[in-house]
This record gives sequence, C-alpha cells and structure tokens, in this order.
Amino acid sequence: DGGTEGLFEDASPAGEAAPGPDGGGPVGAPPVDDPATALARADRLYAEGSITAAVQVYGVVFATGASYEQAWALYRIAWCAVNLEQLDQASDRMEQLLRMLEAPLDDREVRLRRDAVHDLALFESMRGDVGPAGAVERIERVLEGEERDAALRTLADQYRAAGRLDDEALVRARLDAR
Repeated sequence: DGGTEGLFEDASPAGEAAPGPDGGGPVGAPPVDDPATALARADRLYAEGSITAAVQVYGVVFATGASYEQAWALYRIAWCAVNLEQLDQASDRMEQLLRMLEAPLDDREVRLRRDAVHDLALFESMRGDVGPAGAVERIERVLEGEERDAALRTLADQYRAAGRLDDEALVRARLDAR
C-alpha cells in the first residue's frame, strides 16, 4: 500500500504530527474532539477494515491521549501494520509499546503488556525476512525472565503450527539451555 509510508515511524507522545489547519489532528486526519472519541472512531475504522484511516486516527490518539489511550493506540497501530503486511513495522511498534509499558501502572496496562509480549513473538514468527535466530535475538534483547521465556514458547508454538519444525527445535533448544 503506497499510501502507508511514514505511518509506522516512531512517535513521541508529545506529538510528532503537525496539527491540521483547524488545530485538530494532523493534516489529512479527520478533526478530533478528544482522544477517547478518536480512539472509538479508530477502533470502528479498524473493525471496518479501513486500516490506513485507522492508523491516522490512532496516530492522533497516540500524540494526544492519556497514558493508556496512547498505549492502546500503539498496540492497534502494530496490528494495522500486520493487516498491511508490514510485519517488520508491526514488530517495531510492539517493541516500542513494551518500552512504553516497562512499568505498567494498572491492570489494563499489565494485560496490554502481556498481550504485547505474546504478539511480538507472533509477529516475529510471521516475518519472512527474519529467521528463527533473528527472532530469538530480538525477543531476548527486548524481554527478560518469564516474559522472555513466555515469548520464546509462543514463538516455538507458532513455528510448530506453521510446520516449521526445525525452527521450533532451535527455539526449544534455546529455552532448554536456560
């Protein structure tokens, strides 16, 4: 999709996008009343399959929302990247989310972090441009302890489900070596 270039770049919660002429969201994004309304709109767009439009609105929420709204928007931006078959960007956004939620503040953030740990492994298993050693390396670089091991188990399970038994064996050997 040629219209998605730049949609998945690292963002700053302080806001990287220039406001539109009406002072609302970025140029090209629909005007936004508040982050909660924008988040609901983005979720509807995502559910309808309007992925590029959803990314734009999630970007506004990421730039303007409260902590959890920003985290949820980033999580959904990662899934938008999956839907647009940009798996490297999806993994990058999930890694960014994990950094953002390094110290979860409440149960919602704890659950979102747990989902992000799982989904990072899922995305890495889907990537055609990275082999199992690269996927393991990324997971080990980003995660520690039980989260790392849970992600590696998910990675191995995904490889097995895809019939990639040699890749599964490599990951399980890494887990057994601990």
